[in-house]
Amino acid sequence: MARQGYSKDIQNPKDISLEERIERIIHTPKLELDGNAYKDKYDLNNENSIKKYLIINFRDNIINEDTGSKIRISNASAGKLAGHKGEIYRKSLAYISEIIKHMKFLYETAPEKPNSSYQKYSYYITEASIDGNPYTILSTVGKQNNEFYYDQNLFEGTNTAVFNAARNSTDNKYSRLNKILENVKESDWRQVPLRNELPPTTSTNNIINFPRKSKI
Repeated sequence: MARQGYSKDIQNPKDISLEERIERIIHTPKLELDGNAYKDKYDLNNENSIKKYLIINFRDNIINEDTGSKIRISNASAGKLAGHKGEIYRKSLAYISEIIKHMKFLYETAPEKPNSSYQKYSYYITEASIDGNPYTILSTVGKQNNEFYYDQNLFEGTNTAVFNAARNSTDNKYSRLNKILENVKESDWRQVPLRNELPPTTSTNNIINFPRKSKI
């Protein structure tokens, strides 16, 4: 179980251990997203349509509630996001502002390559239910002065299941999470039951609902 009260009233999640951040993430309410929200925003099968939607609608900073960081979708990031394949991934982009707003800070590191365009990269986690199925979103944020980089990866399963899979897998899709988790100390997060093994819940305490929005 999570430590009583430690997941609340933390002024800066960067001041606590990685293990504690993982536990906070596991016990954070998931986002309940409508998989049809994209329909009045962009063509799911058209990369240019998705890119245009992202560029037009997310020029301004989005504030992440966990860290207070201001994050913006640059033209380059919009192209990167739009270029990802997968129906569920592309559906999730209709809620990118909500994902950025509610995602929880996981880890921050300097770039691995010395000639990187960004001085640091931050990683965040969001658990979302899309059309009733659990997914975990790993968001990557790069920043250099006023330049931003944002990208996200989508994994099937709850965050607990994804953490466990990443910790024990050599699959390249988990490579970033695997590297972040490789030095995690013994912690009770691995003993938390997988949520998809528990009875379905309709409690509003565990869900943040975002209904479809009209086209901007």
